[in-house]
This record gives sequence, C-alpha cells and structure tokens, in this order.
Amino acid sequence: MSETLEYLIQSNVNVADPFFAQFRDAKLKRWQGLIPVKLNGDPMVEQALNEINRRLGRTMFDRVSIQARDDAAIVSGLIFSEGTAFQPAGKTLADNKGNVSDNKIGMLDGHGGWPRACLSNSVISARFYVNYGSATAAATTNIVIHEIGHAMGLLAHFPGFGEGADIGKEFWPVLRLLYNSAIGTSLKQLVRQG
Repeated sequence: MSETLEYLIQSNVNVADPFFAQFRDAKLKRWQGLIPVKLNGDPMVEQALNEINRRLGRTMFDRVSIQARDDAAIVSGLIFSEGTAFQPAGKTLADNKGNVSDNKIGMLDGHGGWPRACLSNSVISARFYVNYGSATAAATTNIVIHEIGHAMGLLAHFPGFGEGADIGKEFWPVLRLLYNSAIGTSLKQLVRQG
C-alpha cells in the first residue's frame, strides 16, 4: 500500500485520532461538488483557495453563493474567520494558529467541533468556521491551507500535514487522492485500488 493511501486512511477513512473516533467508519468522506466559501475579504484566504485549485488542477470552491449571506443563514459551507483560533489545552500561546469548528470562536472551553450530523452518506455538508490566527499567533497562507485541508475532509494529522510541517510534500497527493476517489468508497475498495 502506498504512503499516500495510508495517510488518507488514517486521516479520513479510519481516522486514527481519537478525537474523531465517531467518523471511523471505513468509508471515504468528502464534500460533493464545489465547496461554498465566505471569504470575508481576506486576500490570504483567496491565495490559499487559489493554491488548492492549482494543485488539484480544478476549481474546488464556490466563492459566490454564500458570500453575501449572514453567517446564521448559512447551512453548508466554510466561513473564514481571522483572529478566532482557540488555545489548545497544554499548548503554548504560539500554537494558537487555527482550527475548524462549528463555532466562530473555535473550540474554546470545549464547545464546538465536528458534529456527526455534518455527514450524510459520507458527504460532508455543514456550516464550518475556518478559524485562523489569534492575538498571540499570526496565521500564514500555509496555516490557512492546513485548516482548509481539515475542512475538506483530512481530519487527522499525518507527516506533512501538521506532523513536522503545516503543509509538506505529502499533503498534496493525499488531498488529490481524497478528491479523485468516489464519496463513500470503502476501505476494502481503496486498498484494492491502491
């Protein structure tokens, strides 16, 4: 089995991280179609989205449909929120770079996260805030790409994605494999193909 496939399995199909144990279902999970995004005017987010499109060789994001909507009216999509990353327990203030949550302020005091209801037949569809940067840690384009990677379906970290680097050479082939594989593909089918 290739390293890329191994990382996809541990990050999405059979999520290794205990925090995401509820998503360990032996099926590939991702968004269907273009992912609606609300940029909130941040050029760094625009740059991150452009880089993902370039690396995957196609348009991945719908930048229009939810852009003018009030956050509360958005049912499905990514809302970018600068300066709202939470402080992880046991981490230094410099580790406060970003997270994806159903709350605008991240997972402060244990609230927020990835509700099981965000999946229907392995399709990710929910309103998520991509929280990046804080009063103690400025975000970079790579941090924003990293958080978008989580929002796109790479739940757990692996080498080149949060382990050793926010975005390393291993990240792009895993994201490509995720979005070139059919939603709901079983672990058995992925291993046979890989």
